Amino acid sequence: MNSVRIGYIGAGNFSRNKILPNFQSLDNVELVAVSNNSTESSLKVKEEFGFSRIEDNWENLLESTDIDAVVIGTRTDKHHEISIPTLESGKHVLVLNAMTRTVTEAKQMIDASSAKPQLVSLIYPGQFYVQEDAIFKRLLDSGEIGKIQHIIDYWYTPFFGLGSQFEVVNRIFGNQVKLFANRTTFQQESDNMDHHGRSVRPESNIVLAERGDGSLVSYFHSTIAGASQHSKIEVYGSKGVIVCGSFQGKSYIKTGKTIDTELNDIKIDTDLKPLWDSGDSILVEKNFIDAITGDSKPSNSIPQFRDGLKLLQFAFAWKESNDNGVWVDLPTI
Repeated sequence: MNSVRIGYIGAGNFSRNKILPNFQSLDNVELVAVSNNSTESSLKVKEEFGFSRIEDNWENLLESTDIDAVVIGTRTDKHHEISIPTLESGKHVLVLNAMTRTVTEAKQMIDASSAKPQLVSLIYPGQFYVQEDAIFKRLLDSGEIGKIQHIIDYWYTPFFGLGSQFEVVNRIFGNQVKLFANRTTFQQESDNMDHHGRSVRPESNIVLAERGDGSLVSYFHSTIAGASQHSKIEVYGSKGVIVCGSFQGKSYIKTGKTIDTELNDIKIDTDLKPLWDSGDSILVEKNFIDAITGDSKPSNSIPQFRDGLKLLQFAFAWKESNDNGVWVDLPTI
């Protein structure tokens, strides 16, 4: 395959700001057809990114013989409806996060993907810790901190975002087997506003999860911590510590031995420095295309459909635990 011909369904802001420019930068990609909600919107995207044509009906893309892969950038509630016939038509699929709305729909999408093993089916990852991803994993693979004992994920945002927290931890550290959840909402007025100007509910969320090897993951989310706090991940191993976060627009990764009283900024390996400087070490679009052409296998940093199912199962387990005050085992798919 000399080039991969792309059809795009639902090119919204994120698609136009990131995904499409990244596809444009690849020599072996041809942007063939785009289908948005309106003809006006489709024409705007066509002109901006050089698509060959627009389609008023997204189903026309699936019938086209000049399209190899489809990117589904619509709302989550359309992903199930579009992705299954796309796979059945013999086209590769990249669907934006989140995968779909329900466990049942996710399982049906997995079945459709499994029925076409020659096709690539991926989910665009959330945009948290993408700059740090490759460096984080290399540090863990080096064995520098020994056996992982406890991972702590701090999340200070106006919204809960448990799915985003889980997606990062699952992506970097792997499966969890059970969880216990607690949400506390504080009965008081709040002056905090989100980026839409809406009042933020004062609350704290805590989720304790256990991994298969007995190590722990603690998820902490708070809307009351204040502007001085910032989201970060702490990893405590048998030999050392890694702390990774972002504060005031600057990302950092620090590491040290358990006996160290201070942690030091890591030295970024030469081959990873360009990825760090670009702000994204995952390169989803290139990886998707390389997987289609057979140049490489899909990176484990990019969620597959099974990972999307795990996220939904985690979310439903969280609700069951929070509602009933019990530990809940996570399904094994």
